[in-house]
Amino acid sequence: MSVNDVLKHIRNPDGNWGTSYLDPNALRQRVLCVNFYAHTNLFNLGADGQPPTNHWSLFLPLSATNSVCIDMVPSEPDKPGMIMIESKAHSVSDDNVFLLQSPVPEGTTVAQILSIIIGLGRDRYTPAAVGEGCRYWLSVIAGDMYEAGILPKEMVDQARWALGQFWRHPKGAGYVERAMAEGDFY
Repeated sequence: MSVNDVLKHIRNPDGNWGTSYLDPNALRQRVLCVNFYAHTNLFNLGADGQPPTNHWSLFLPLSATNSVCIDMVPSEPDKPGMIMIESKAHSVSDDNVFLLQSPVPEGTTVAQILSIIIGLGRDRYTPAAVGEGCRYWLSVIAGDMYEAGILPKEMVDQARWALGQFWRHPKGAGYVERAMAEGDFY
């Protein structure tokens, strides 16, 4: 899939993409690595009667000072989630409690990673009814990147394990296993 095809797909008003903070030039840029990023749950609390969990994102550093963040965000119950893609003015935010970094083959671009998501229909995803789904979505994306030759198998295994934990605040406070609610691809 070409960069223009990716851009056309993610800017389609009928799609589930949030791209207003994306610099389209970032699609052509080389990714230095892939970061699975657990956001801080400041008070270590759950919501809606659920145990605590972390929101997770995928950070794709392009240099020491910029990156692209890919984020699956739930919407209303039983409605498709939105994939937010944002250009960031930092490599990776410090607001995390866990970060897993994986090397990628030389020359891997943002557009190539988005092409995997688009080509396999991973942008057509409804998070679980409990309002969560980013962890399962990222575990599937990790496997897809392995199949495409972007991530090594051991990194996929580590990512899937890490995604199955709740990482307590502050950073280094430990973790506890947290069941992963699975959404549906449609």
